[in-house]
Amino acid sequence: MKTSNQANPAPTTVSSASCSAGEYPRMFRLRQRLPTALPVDFAAVLSDALARRQVLAALQPGARIAVAVGSRGIANLSEIVAALLEPLRSAG
Repeated sequence: MKTSNQANPAPTTVSSASCSAGEYPRMFRLRQRLPTALPVDFAAVLSDALARRQVLAALQPGARIAVAVGSRGIANLSEIVAALLEPLRSAG
């Protein structure tokens, strides 16, 4: 069972040794430049991966399959999924 002190901890304070009242720590303006990614041909990459693993050859015509997709933090997700589904649909 929590006591009132545990539910509402005391606010964090800045020590008087680091800043005096009304002063803020020294700050710097920074700019982060991330490298730009080269364009990816998702259809070619996925086609190659499916061929290497012989996924399409293992499918029977009319087979029912499920494709699970997670979306957290994946750029170009709709393009990737579309590039994966096309050869699967073509396989029958």
